[in-house]
Amino acid sequence: MQQDINLYKLLPKKQKPLFTWGRLGFIYIFFVFLIFLQFIFAILEKNHLVKEHQQAEGKLENTKQQFHKLIAQYPSINTKNIQTIANSMREELKNELKIIQLLMQSSTFSAYFQGLAAAAVPNVWLTTISFAAKEPHIVLQGNALEALSAQQYLDQLARQSIFINLPFKINDLTQTTLNKSPVFTFNISTKTQTQNE
Repeated sequence: MQQDINLYKLLPKKQKPLFTWGRLGFIYIFFVFLIFLQFIFAILEKNHLVKEHQQAEGKLENTKQQFHKLIAQYPSINTKNIQTIANSMREELKNELKIIQLLMQSSTFSAYFQGLAAAAVPNVWLTTISFAAKEPHIVLQGNALEALSAQQYLDQLARQSIFINLPFKINDLTQTTLNKSPVFTFNISTKTQTQNE
């Protein structure tokens, strides 16, 4: 019996080289492509920065123009005249406050009654309301089922805009009986700003 032995099969196979010309060419093209992409991105970034810079310059120029318009509108303030300007502003403020006080003093009785009605709280009722015309003075007398209710009524009076310059206070708070029920009789009075001065 004859057996053929193929010695070629027993020889070690030839290993392909890691870097062939084809692979090297592909790597080279890929590397060039990456450099090209980086170049494109750099150009786009530069254009974006240029646009942002131009917009910032435009805003700065616009702000400068507005600033110059404001300077042209208002006269320049000399540091030597600051005290004079401050004094004139104080005088204007005093005059405005006097006008406000005169307007507050000229409030009608109906406005006072509206303020009293708006300040109403439960379990409190007035029995006497007195206004003095020559010496502006308001006296309120009434009853409350609880002492705390009288204080709540005083707080509500202080919140009314018509009485903003009228400092209220409770002069008297006495527990008594009315129709065989315990009540608190109170006396609240106030003076206007002009009389307090």
